[in-house]
Amino acid sequence: MNSVRLMLAGTIHKDPAGADRLWKFLDDRRPSGLTLEMSLYSLRFRREHRERLASELEANVQKLGPKAAASAHVREIRRAIELPYEYEVRESYARRRDIPLELVDIAKVSRDYLAHYDELVSADNLKKLLAAPEPDAAAEAD
Repeated sequence: MNSVRLMLAGTIHKDPAGADRLWKFLDDRRPSGLTLEMSLYSLRFRREHRERLASELEANVQKLGPKAAASAHVREIRRAIELPYEYEVRESYARRRDIPLELVDIAKVSRDYLAHYDELVSADNLKKLLAAPEPDAAAEAD
């Protein structure tokens, strides 16, 4: 009788060392398949729109000056636009090891969330964020 072993790896999205930690976790355990709580819609959306969104964000940041460029709020928006490291590491690992990677999230949730990304990078939104207090650096890593 074959036994099936399930391992769950929790990640912290804002962890600067998260990609290295995840890679080490996977390499140490050598799973035969991977999943990620991310929808195919989210993956496609980011691939299709991240360059445009990043370009709009940077143009608006430039107009707003150095405070905007250094803002933790802007760093968080940049991170949200990009493919998450959780996907990048798993995809690379799966390709190298020739194992499956399955995305397991509900597309409707992603659609509802990602529908606001144009507003997120807008100059009006950035102005509001810059008027708000900067998040605590320790809290940002949570």
